[in-house]
Amino acid sequence: MTLIKFGDFRFMLLSLRATLPPKPGSSKTKPYQQYLALGIYANPAGLQRVEAEAKIVGGLLARGEFDWSRYLVGEQELGIGDWADFLSWQKVLIK
Repeated sequence: MTLIKFGDFRFMLLSLRATLPPKPGSSKTKPYQQYLALGIYANPAGLQRVEAEAKIVGGLLARGEFDWSRYLVGEQELGIGDWADFLSWQKVLIK
C-alpha cells in the first residue's frame, strides 16, 4: 500500500509526497519517497485540486501505470521571479 501525503508547503506551492518509481535518468532502481511538484498555490481551492490529484496518482500507482512524463514537463529551477513571489507571500503571512 502506498501512502500519499498531500498539502506539503514548499515555497507556498503544494506538492505531493509519496513512494514513487525513480525518475527517468535516476541511478535508483526501486521506488522511494519523493516530492511531486504540482505548481498549485496553497489556498483552499488548491487543496481541493491537490486532493483530487492525490487520488489520481494513488490509482495510477495501484495499477502500476504511473508515468513521470506527466509531471516532469515544467520541472525547472526556481528563478528570481519565483523568489520574489515567495518573499511577497512571506510579507503577507507576517502581517
